[in-house]
Amino acid sequence: MQKVGEIHHEVHYNNGSSIKDSQLRTERVIEQEILPAIVKLSEVDDWLSEEIERTNPIRREGDNVDPNDS
Repeated sequence: MQKVGEIHHEVHYNNGSSIKDSQLRTERVIEQEILPAIVKLSEVDDWLSEEIERTNPIRREGDNVDPNDS
């Protein structure tokens, strides 16, 4: 697949904006903002999951549970 930056011709809308420029801006936002946010979200999700398990472990079937324990 050819990268947008390697394309030498451009298509313009009636308002003069370039489709190529738009695509480059979109790729920049994805690479510089969205992908790092996804990585951070994944890290926070892992931390929250560990924190929940640490503070309130899931009881599984067969675990001995004291009904007086709350």
